[in-house]
Amino acid sequence: MNMTTSTLWILTEERPKRHVIGQILYKFSKDHKIPCFIDTIRILPILNSDRTFSFLYEVIGYKSEKIKKVFIKTVSGYSSFIDFLLFYQDDEPTEKSVPLYGIEETKTDDAESRNTGIFQRATKFVYIEYFYPEIKKIMLYNLQIDEKKKPTQTNIFGTRCLLTLGVELLGKKHKCAEFIPFKSVDELINFKNSMKKPPGTNVPIALKKTGSSIEVSGRLYKSNSLAHDPNIGALSLICATLRKLGWTGKITITKHGLQQKHVKADNKFICISNHIKVNCEGLTRPSTIYKTHYWKYEKEGEKLGTIFIHLVVENFTSGASIFENHAGCEKGYFITKDGKPIALEKYSDRVKYKSGDKDQIIAIPDLILIDFDRSEIINIEGKKYQFCDKAIEELKNFDAIEKLYIKRYYSEYKIVRTVVLYGGTADKIEKIEVGFLLNSKGKMVLSIRSPRLFQEAIKNLVAYWGLEEKTVVEKSDLFFSDLIPDDAVPKEEKYSEYLPLLSLQAAASAFSEEQKYPDVVGWKKIVLKKKFDKDYFIAKVVGHSMEPTIPNNSPCLFRFERGGSRNGKIVLVESRQVTDPETHQKFTIKRYHSEKEYFKDGTWRHKKIVLSPDNKDFHDIVLENVSENDFRVVAEFVEVIG
Repeated sequence: MNMTTSTLWILTEERPKRHVIGQILYKFSKDHKIPCFIDTIRILPILNSDRTFSFLYEVIGYKSEKIKKVFIKTVSGYSSFIDFLLFYQDDEPTEKSVPLYGIEETKTDDAESRNTGIFQRATKFVYIEYFYPEIKKIMLYNLQIDEKKKPTQTNIFGTRCLLTLGVELLGKKHKCAEFIPFKSVDELINFKNSMKKPPGTNVPIALKKTGSSIEVSGRLYKSNSLAHDPNIGALSLICATLRKLGWTGKITITKHGLQQKHVKADNKFICISNHIKVNCEGLTRPSTIYKTHYWKYEKEGEKLGTIFIHLVVENFTSGASIFENHAGCEKGYFITKDGKPIALEKYSDRVKYKSGDKDQIIAIPDLILIDFDRSEIINIEGKKYQFCDKAIEELKNFDAIEKLYIKRYYSEYKIVRTVVLYGGTADKIEKIEVGFLLNSKGKMVLSIRSPRLFQEAIKNLVAYWGLEEKTVVEKSDLFFSDLIPDDAVPKEEKYSEYLPLLSLQAAASAFSEEQKYPDVVGWKKIVLKKKFDKDYFIAKVVGHSMEPTIPNNSPCLFRFERGGSRNGKIVLVESRQVTDPETHQKFTIKRYHSEKEYFKDGTWRHKKIVLSPDNKDFHDIVLENVSENDFRVVAEFVEVIG
C-alpha cells in the first residue's frame, strides 16, 4: 500500500478504550512501517463553534508524519458487526468505502468461557468476508483477568481455525506452539474428532467425511428458533475453514434440531450458509437477500449519550468508570477498590431464581462512574429521550447491585442514581432524576441536580476547545439546588423545617397497588407560616396548562388527599382514562369539578368529572360514568412556593 499522508478513521459500535486504541494505532503503524510517537492516548469529543457535539471524536497522543488526524465515530452494524473498522482516507468514510482492517476485541479467556472467547466471535470474521473479501482480520485480546497459561483443546482448535482463515492474533501474552494453521481438511477433522466430547445428552460437534461429502453434527435449535450462539459460531468457523482449505464438496449440518419454520432468510447463520454453501440436513436453505451495506452511522441509539458522558468524564476529570454495559453492547467487569476486575453474577440467589423467582435477577446499570474527589458513586441508566419515564422507573432496580457490589467494595462512598438521555430536540431537562441530556442536534444539557462530576466534565470540555462558556446548567429550578439527602435530615426536623421533594409520577402512584410511601428525591428547608404533617410534599410542575396559577417548572406545595369536597380545587389525579396533553402521562394537575349520580341502594358514581385547565389555550378533560376503581384524586395543590 502506498502510504501517502492521510487521515485514519476508526468506526466502532462500542465505547473506545484508550489502551485498545493505542494498540490498534501501534499495530497499524508497525504493519505499514510508519514512524510514529505514541504518548498518553486521549479520546476527545469535538465541539462545534456553537458548543454542540459534532458526533466525532479525535484521538490525541499519537503523532506521525503520515497520519494527519485520527478520528473515531460511532456506528451500528446491520448484523454480526466486528468491533472496529479502520479506514485510511482523507474524507469521512461512507457505507461504500472499503476498510483496511476489521478488528474484533475480546475480554474473554479460557479461564471464563471456552466458547465465548473464540466461537461466538468467529461468526463475525466469516460474515464480514462477504462484504470485504480482502480485509485484514485481527482478533485483539484485551483480557481483564490473568490469561490461562495452558489453553484448552477448544481454544486451540478455534484459534487454529481462525489462523487458517487468515485472522491475526493480537494481545495474547502466552505463546502456544500449537497455535498454527491447519494444513489439510483431514488434519482439521482428526483434531476435532479427537477432542473430549460434551457430557450427557449434549450433541457433540463432530465431523464425518464420506467421499465428496462432509457431515458436521451440531445443535442449532434453542428457544424455539435458530439461536444457539456458541454453535452458530463454531459451525460457521469450521465450515468456513473447510472451504479455505480447499474443500469443494458438499457440507451438511446434522443433528441440528431445527424445523423448516425456524430457518429464516435473514438469520445470520443462513446468510453465512449461503455464502459458503452449507446445508442443514432435511431442510431447504432459503435464498439470502443481503443488506446493501455492512454498517451505518449511529444516530438513534441510547448509547450515544452514555458513551459521550463516559469519555468526557474519563478525559476531563479525575473520575473513572468502574463498570460499563452501554446499551448492553459490551458487558464489562466491576472494578473493585484495589483495581481487581470481577464478573458480575446474574442472580442474587441462583437457587431461588431457578425455582421461579425472577426478582432474583440483578439489574445492572449502563454505566457506573466513580468521583474520587467527592467520594461518590454514580449509577447511570441510559435511554433514548422518548423513554425517559422508563429510565426513571428502572433506577429503582439497582438495590441488588449496590448491596452486593458497590457497598461491599466502596462502603464509604455515597451512591447517586441518575439518568442519561440521548435524542429528541429538547434543550431543557424537565425531570430532576435526569442528570444529562445529549439531544439529536448535539446540544449538551445539564440540570441543577446533575452530579457534580458531570458539571465539571462538561465545563472542562468546553474550556478545552476554547469556546466561550455559556451556562450549561439550567437555572429555572434553582429552588432545588440546596436539597438535602434523606439520611442527612434529623428525624425531628422532617415535616417541621423540611419537606420531601417527590416526582409527580412517584406521588401519583403513591399508596396504590399496595405501594409504600414514594421514593424521596431529597428534602427542602421551607420557611412558611404553616404547620405541616406527613401528608405534605413538594413537587415540580411542568407544563403550561395551569398558567397563570402555576407557571411552568414551578415548585409547588401539595397535600395528599384527605377526603371532603374537591369541587373548584386544583388536584393531582390519576386515572387510566386520563392522558395529560403535555406530559402524556396517566396523571394530570387540573381544576376539579364533578357531578355524582346516587342509587337506591345507597351507592353512587361519578356521572361526570371535568378536569379544567386555567390556561384557556388548553381543553377540558371530560370523563363520564367513572367507576371508583378507574379514577383517584391523589393530592390537592396548596400553593406555588418558589
